This record gives sequence, C-alpha cells and structure tokens, in this order.
Amino acid sequence: MRIPTFKAAGRFLGEFELPCLLAKVKNSKLPGIASRHIAIYKTDPICEVYLRRKDLQKPSSWEQTRLEEMFEKEQLGSTIETVMKQYAKSPEAYEDASPQERKQIQKGGIAPFMTVFMMVIDEVDKTVILRARTECDGNLIEHGISLFLRNGRWRFGDSDSFAEYAEQFGGGRDEMQHELASRQWARLFPASETGPLVETGSGFLQGKWVLDGRETKKVLHKLGYPAPRIADSLSINGRGTLEFSSSTARYCMFGCVALWEQRLLGCQRQGNRIYLRCQGSPAIRLFWFDGTRLVDSGGIVYRRSKETQ
Repeated sequence: MRIPTFKAAGRFLGEFELPCLLAKVKNSKLPGIASRHIAIYKTDPICEVYLRRKDLQKPSSWEQTRLEEMFEKEQLGSTIETVMKQYAKSPEAYEDASPQERKQIQKGGIAPFMTVFMMVIDEVDKTVILRARTECDGNLIEHGISLFLRNGRWRFGDSDSFAEYAEQFGGGRDEMQHELASRQWARLFPASETGPLVETGSGFLQGKWVLDGRETKKVLHKLGYPAPRIADSLSINGRGTLEFSSSTARYCMFGCVALWEQRLLGCQRQGNRIYLRCQGSPAIRLFWFDGTRLVDSGGIVYRRSKETQ
C-alpha cells in the first residue's frame, strides 16, 4: 500500500489547536485489518492518520520509517496481532465473540475483527499510537484500545492511556464539546413547568430500562457529538440495562455485571426533570422523563424493558 497523501490541519487528534498533518483512509484500504468486521457489519470506518512534527515542512527519517512500516511494508495487521497477544492471555478475552468467531480468531487472529479509527505518528515524542475497536469484547468496548510504540517497544493500553498522552496538549475540543452539549441538553429537555422541586418517590422508575438506539442517535447528533463518539455510545449502551429498585440505581452490562451501583437517597421532580439523590459520586443524577422515554444528562435515551412493563 502507498503512504497516503497528507494535508495541513489545524487540530491535532481532532481536538487540540495545534498544527499537524492529516490523512484519512478507509479501513478496507489498511493492510491486514477489518476484513471480518466489514463483512459482518457492512460498514467501512475512516481512520484518521495524524503526523506531529517539529517542523511541518521537514519530515524526519524516524517518521518516514514508521510510515513505511505501517503502509508500504504492510506491518499494521501483524503489529496489532503481536500487541493484542498481551491482552489475549486473559481468560475473559473476546468473550463476546460467537463460537465460530472464536475459532476464526484462534486461526487467523483478532486483527480482521478490529477497526483502527486513529493513527498517531508523533515525531516530537517519538511515539506511535493506534486507536482501535472490536465488537468481540465488552471490556474493550467499554475501556477502549490504544496501542503504543515507545522506546522501540509496542505496548497495550486503553482510553485512559491515550488520555494521559493527550494531557500534554491541554484542554481540547472534547471539553468544550461537553460544555456545549450540556447547554443544548437543557434546551432540548426543559422542565416543562416552573416552580420548586417536589419530593416524590422513585417507584415510577422501578424496573429495567434498555437503550432506544434510534432516539439516542438523534439526540446525540442534536447535542453536537461527532459520528465516532455516537457510534461508541450506541455500541456500549446497547449492551447494558439501567435498573432501579426501591433503594438502588445501577447500570449492568450483559445483564449481570454492574458497572456502577448507588444507593438512592431521594427523588425530586420539576415537571419532566427528575433529580435522583444518590450516595457516592455523582450525588445527583439528572434525567428527563415524559412517561415513555427516560433521557439521561448525557443524551442516552431509554425505554422500559418489555419484561418489566
């Protein structure tokens, strides 16, 4: 594969005001990855490739070597396979894959089931980062995949590892985007009536609530989130349930693994807005409820599960 054509860009990693070079490549064009994912899900995601240089006009031999390895020498797929072996040692690895998919992974590796949505070649830090996804493992969906080349060695990491790398660039577009989304949420989901908060019971919430994917996609789009962020939210929340009892609120993945659980201390309403007082953090969980849809403060839309209707 040829090295893609890069153009000047003003946002490094898509969010930081930092000059860089950017190329966009479909996963179907990347060597050694995504073939099974594309066949199963009928989608061909874009990979954004970022170059960070000391001088934008002067490519270094280090950068050129990394580009040749990933593209011309087509080492991307084999690199992913080598690094993911660190994760595959876990007995829970790829537990969400079907029996047939597990056989294919054992025979041909995980790379065909993975997509890469970002590649970073940072000449200044002498770092290469591959940010990837797979639908074969709930833990990886939740925590993300970030593979790092530093000091001549590839290592497995998650979204937190990438966040630590990105901290050096200061507050980015994600932070601003969250603030804008919060204000837009308040406009989209008003209380519908004025007046003080009224203390109520939380019995009307009891039971299981499941994702309404179609409505969630619409809401997140209105909140201004980009397509990759929306896809992540749908993938993660589509595997979980929001559950309320008389005394607790919790979110479960795959119907059994609680990602968080909090004791309910009270419930207040102001029209369609619901304020759940909880023990621990966050102390207040905000929702909007119209009798059918339950929308959390992040824009995720739930409907009552059929088994609890």
